[in-house]
Amino acid sequence: MQTNIVLPKPHKNQAKVLESKARFKVLMSGRRWGKSLICQVITCIEAMQGKRVAYITPTYQLAKVFFDELARLMPSNIAVPNRSDLTFKLISGGEIRFFTGERLDNLRGLKFHYAIIDEASYIPDLESGWQNSIRPTLTDYQGKAIFLSTPRGKNYFYSLFLNGINASSDWESFKFSTYDNP
Repeated sequence: MQTNIVLPKPHKNQAKVLESKARFKVLMSGRRWGKSLICQVITCIEAMQGKRVAYITPTYQLAKVFFDELARLMPSNIAVPNRSDLTFKLISGGEIRFFTGERLDNLRGLKFHYAIIDEASYIPDLESGWQNSIRPTLTDYQGKAIFLSTPRGKNYFYSLFLNGINASSDWESFKFSTYDNP
């Protein structure tokens, strides 16, 4: 029995981000641009390929919102959701686990193929969290990460954004306004 997941179709600017080959991506965009859609697409594709995905949000409340959105996208014969743990186990062997920026040390000892850091500029002490908790989880699989957020001053998210402008081919940054969403 074959089951298909119908993913939202990205607009042309979202497609630019999804097509990027960079290991680490930073997306700075206005509200309602469609950052959450990109997160959903990446999460589903990676997990359906049998990969482990960490989905990190600033708060537990936001994690629950994104968990529910993914639960609506994925049929129950493909992904088994566990609402109390905010996890999905997929028939492909893939796994999606939600974490909050309030307790990034909960990532210690784990390993992932992909880390999605949503609303990154609102995560307290993102710098320490990235260097000491998130980044080490990507080592075993040479995993990837994407940081997405609306701008919030010149904080660590902004520094990461500059990495993608000035750094090696491992990083790529994107900047769009709300109006870049057709």
